[in-house]
Amino acid sequence: MQQFSVVLSLIIGVLLVPGSASADIMRGCAGEIYVSSNDIGVVSIMDLDASGSCSGDSTANNCRVQARLALFRCFDALWAERNTHAIPAECRADYSNRHRVNWTEFPGIYANLPGGQNSWIDRVRREACCNPTRHDEVTVFIGWNIEGDRGCGGNLTDPYGGVFSGSINSTYPLNCSNQVRRGICGSVPQRTNPKPKRTNPKP
Repeated sequence: MQQFSVVLSLIIGVLLVPGSASADIMRGCAGEIYVSSNDIGVVSIMDLDASGSCSGDSTANNCRVQARLALFRCFDALWAERNTHAIPAECRADYSNRHRVNWTEFPGIYANLPGGQNSWIDRVRREACCNPTRHDEVTVFIGWNIEGDRGCGGNLTDPYGGVFSGSINSTYPLNCSNQVRRGICGSVPQRTNPKPKRTNPKP
């Protein structure tokens, strides 16, 4: 009888430990940066994937709210550092455990190349000024999309499977003569480092 009481006490103790009923889980949202105008239509510049952690399946939507925060933190850092040629810390998987960007895919761009036509904003300039080659002033819309289930829109009442959009800069001006002069329409180096493995965000 005494042995049974000890076992029962241990079981009750485990049940009363906070967080023991459910382990932390990760859920994600997919992100994209694009450029658009009447001349070029909509052109994808960058794909991203982010995840957030929360305390169990019953709070999975909170995970995706955290994933959205990670994407916005990356978007803001990319814009602030747009004239550099590095991936900001906020866009790397080692930046935060609770909400982080798992991978960032720059189509046709070297990661951390110290010069040349390789930053994401150079991709915007190239798309706006080089197809066909322009020598005038142009204004483009730089926007973002976030796609995923409830929480990826920023609140817990979003529809499942939604696509949420907004602007990074809705009226980004470009002097294409200057861009063509600096060689933006020349050959763009192809990415040589392995592309990160893309995984679909969990529902």
